[in-house]
Amino acid sequence: MSSPIFGAKDAMSVESLMESVRNSTDLENLDAMFGDFNKGKPHNVPENTALFLYRMQQTVSGREFLEWLADVTVRNYDPMPQDSMEQMAIFAISKQKDLQLMMMICQAIADGEKLEKQKDPENEKFT
Repeated sequence: MSSPIFGAKDAMSVESLMESVRNSTDLENLDAMFGDFNKGKPHNVPENTALFLYRMQQTVSGREFLEWLADVTVRNYDPMPQDSMEQMAIFAISKQKDLQLMMMICQAIADGEKLEKQKDPENEKFT
């Protein structure tokens, strides 16, 4: 059996998750991604939280935290159970929730980035 050409960090980088939500001012893309799964659930992140998450990911420690969070959620390899359809369905929902968590964090960071740039247009040149 051959080994993969690239690892999980390359296949699902935090940057690729961030890029998928960066240009959106709302969370319509999450609604489209998850369909009826999110209907009626609030997504709005308070401005202070969005700014905090954006500023945190700008630090080395914050970036390490996000990479670790991605490692234990979306990039974590768990073999799919083969015992029953119910176990496979529960597993799939669990993985979907992991991805949803990371996408919502990335959306909050993107919102914080926009808020930061609105406060100080000079920050545009650093991104």
